Amino acid sequence: MIVYAISMSFYLIGYLIFASCATFGIQYWVTGYFLWDKAKDVLFLTSIYHAPKNSTSLMPMILFAGARFVWEIISAITEWNINNTKAVGFLFMASALTIGIILWQELMKWQRLNSHG
Repeated sequence: MIVYAISMSFYLIGYLIFASCATFGIQYWVTGYFLWDKAKDVLFLTSIYHAPKNSTSLMPMILFAGARFVWEIISAITEWNINNTKAVGFLFMASALTIGIILWQELMKWQRLNSHG
């Protein structure tokens, strides 16, 4: 379970950092992204193996990866800059909203469990 939590945290935090404030004209951002990109793939596969049974908690990770993949395709077709400010801002806000909703749901579950205790 700890491997799963680390994997999810690593992916979501890295995604939010690189989607919101990375400047890929600077070499350390490029190097950091390259390392994160390779590590997240290994951790993603590990988290699938260690995911809690009957859990939908992998969905944020899959949705964010899917959104990024679709954005890569759209930017390649339209020749927009991959770091288009409006698109990256939208993806960031969608990510933040999704994480907020998931956290709210988990807090409500936790509160119900504690109120019956």
